[in-house]
Amino acid sequence: QVPAEHAAEVYAKKAFALVQDGKYGEARYFAERWRRQAQSAGTGFGTQEFDRFQALIAEKLPETDPVSHDF
Repeated sequence: QVPAEHAAEVYAKKAFALVQDGKYGEARYFAERWRRQAQSAGTGFGTQEFDRFQALIAEKLPETDPVSHDF
């Protein structure tokens, strides 16, 4: 169990670790948890870091599923 005030930091560290391991889909999941936790806690933890993370993950994983373009 992680205290709510530290949960955003834990999610951020997990997201960055997953990117380093090449698990971009899982990293995106934890980044979303990071964003939600930071917003709900009102801490604003890692706002600039989150923006940089989003740019990093966008290079590796497209926002939309390429298969959906066929439909």
